[in-house]
Amino acid sequence: MRKSLGVALLAIMMGACSDDSSGTNNVSSNNTTNNVANNSSNNATNNTTDNTSNNVGTNNTPALTNAQIFALSEPYSKLILEVDYVEGFAPSDIDADMVGHLAPLVDKPDGIQIVRDQALASMGEDHVWTLDEVKALFVANRSLELNANETKIHVIFVDGGYAGDTADSTILGLAWGTNIVMFEQNILNSCAKPILNGRLCGFTEQAIWLHEIGHVIGLVNNGAPLTAEHQDPDHGHHCSNPDCIMYWAYEGTALVEALRGKLNVSEEATIFEFDADCMADLAAVE
Repeated sequence: MRKSLGVALLAIMMGACSDDSSGTNNVSSNNTTNNVANNSSNNATNNTTDNTSNNVGTNNTPALTNAQIFALSEPYSKLILEVDYVEGFAPSDIDADMVGHLAPLVDKPDGIQIVRDQALASMGEDHVWTLDEVKALFVANRSLELNANETKIHVIFVDGGYAGDTADSTILGLAWGTNIVMFEQNILNSCAKPILNGRLCGFTEQAIWLHEIGHVIGLVNNGAPLTAEHQDPDHGHHCSNPDCIMYWAYEGTALVEALRGKLNVSEEATIFEFDADCMADLAAVE
């Protein structure tokens, strides 16, 4: 069942995007380790339903990389964001804001649509998710079928914490292939300060989401080609520019405080955007 909201989405990370042997990019709130491996360039499957598999090549048609899937207008002219969430932990009302962030990043002439597909049962706010559990959650809830011209990113918002959380490092999001899990309870805890709490949490959520989608669509050097030397070699698939949303140092409190500073200065403040180098990388995808 589709409950459609015409929008776009994305996400920034709040911590270190690091990669383990499974190819996941994780975002932590206070983690300075950034060993991110390629999460997308060799992934030809686009998280469709079990009986609706697109983006898979044949002998005559090579499979597309994730970067190509999102940067090119054909064969997938429409992008669907399938959003599932644990009851009580749905994303905040940021859809309209996210459309403007996503539209310049992808070439989808038939539009971008967020579909809040289904509410999921809670495992409990004290539950600690393992990576295997998270992956199984995506498989069990991959229910949104696509038309031939559609491709999608699947995003699930959950409560509880993650097995990778430590006293100094809280995981806020994970991305692999075209999947993103948002640890919404951790996100809310990270921005729960007395001043600007409501707006700061919305800013934080947008930023995490946007950063994670940046990795999914090929940044930085994660499927989209580098057109300039802007990747930070010591921090995986991240940008060296502090004004870019893919900047490596926006981890946890650094990002939250940067966003807080923007809100303190201006009521019209916006979250960080992709810089010119990142945009050039996306434009160079063929």
